[in-house]
Amino acid sequence: MTVRSTPELAPAPDRIRDAVHHQFGRFVGVGLLSTLLDGIVYHLALLTVVTPVAKAAGYLVGTACSIACNYRWTFGYAGPDGRNVVLRCCLLYATALILNVAANGAAMTVLKSVSPAALVHHATAIAFVFAVGVSTVYNFLGMRLWVFRRQFPIGSGQ
Repeated sequence: MTVRSTPELAPAPDRIRDAVHHQFGRFVGVGLLSTLLDGIVYHLALLTVVTPVAKAAGYLVGTACSIACNYRWTFGYAGPDGRNVVLRCCLLYATALILNVAANGAAMTVLKSVSPAALVHHATAIAFVFAVGVSTVYNFLGMRLWVFRRQFPIGSGQ
């Protein structure tokens, strides 16, 4: 007779790990959509404004999409303190905006100063991807550990 493990019977660390992997997968899916919007706005805005303003505009549009989608779908939040969660999201994303723009600027500076001419041509795209990666990890950890912390207490299996 084979005994199959079910999520309800799995040890708590395994359930937590599985839940985090599931959430991170959804977070990445939402992030891809948000990043697409961010990139479109960023590149369109570059036609009329300086790079930091264009990056901030794209980031803000992507952020609005991300908050709306992650609130219910990724983290399944339906708690009574919705306004507090939105406020924490806004604070998290505000600090992530600073991190995102700084990472983008730092990458642009490094790429333009030390890269071969062929790579400098692609510096905007490379810096964009780097900045998105940095802020994605920061935002997921912030949402998981701070924004939705009461929704998913340690050992809940979520």
